[in-house]
Amino acid sequence: MWRISSHRVSVQIEVVFVALDQCGSSNDRRIALIDKNRDLYLTSVRKLGRAHSIHKIGSMVDTMAWNDSANVLCGVQDSRFTVWYYPSVVFVDKDLLPKTIFTRDSRYTLTPDKQSRSAG
Repeated sequence: MWRISSHRVSVQIEVVFVALDQCGSSNDRRIALIDKNRDLYLTSVRKLGRAHSIHKIGSMVDTMAWNDSANVLCGVQDSRFTVWYYPSVVFVDKDLLPKTIFTRDSRYTLTPDKQSRSAG
């Protein structure tokens, strides 16, 4: 699905949204990608000593954005507002990722043509 060379990321599936973490040094920055299947992936901007890796950290993600003053990612996942407080933990231990996620039911539902208030 993903192929990575030393200087570029090439994908075999259509990427529909990309966001670059703007906080911290360039060595610590991450790129978040949403593909056409609405899966959310995280990769580092720079490769330091180890093979470049991409980790899937979410599915059914409609949109996402990085916080401008901390390495925190938020988005709408399966119609729920989701915050990944420390998404980079997947590079250390994938099993810790669920412990760093906050979710809350959303009052809004995204539709292809507009954002509408959901019933309930």
